[in-house]
Amino acid sequence: MLDRRPVIFLPDGGLPVHSRLSAWNAAAALLAAVDRPDEAAGRAFNCADSDQYSLRQWVEMTMELAGGELEIVGVPGDLPSPAWATMVFHYSGSPHVIVDTTSIRQLLGYRDAVPAREGLARTVRWIIEHRHEAHTWSVLDPFDYAAEDAFLAAWRQAHERLTQLGAPWANLSMPLPQTAKGKPA
Repeated sequence: MLDRRPVIFLPDGGLPVHSRLSAWNAAAALLAAVDRPDEAAGRAFNCADSDQYSLRQWVEMTMELAGGELEIVGVPGDLPSPAWATMVFHYSGSPHVIVDTTSIRQLLGYRDAVPAREGLARTVRWIIEHRHEAHTWSVLDPFDYAAEDAFLAAWRQAHERLTQLGAPWANLSMPLPQTAKGKPA
């Protein structure tokens, strides 16, 4: 959005859900272990915000918080594409990675310090305020806009062709309900 691009590519339409943890809640998780050293000793804990969102929901919230809008272009998650820059866990073998945080909540009394949406809002504000430092950030996206534009053109062409080929399935509907004897109800 900061570069005024018109689209964002999301794997599988942005349906993947991955456990996320804001920096504020990561600090709260660490402090929960410090505050209860006996309970934490020798254990590893999964940590994640209480509220989890799909990738598409994160993008939509980010657009809202940043005051902009992008066209979301969904592409198959297994197709190498600009969408892979949004997938931190694309190598995991699953489009969904949800961790169980029961142990840290029960044993250490962990609770979110900041709701996930508020953590995202703080992060978006910080990024906008510090965008002049963007060249120093470590990100997956190569920001190869010429390659993105070429991919988008090819994707739209392929989508149009597949839509034509998919015509036989475009207007499927369930037949009228049948009785046990095979007659319309």
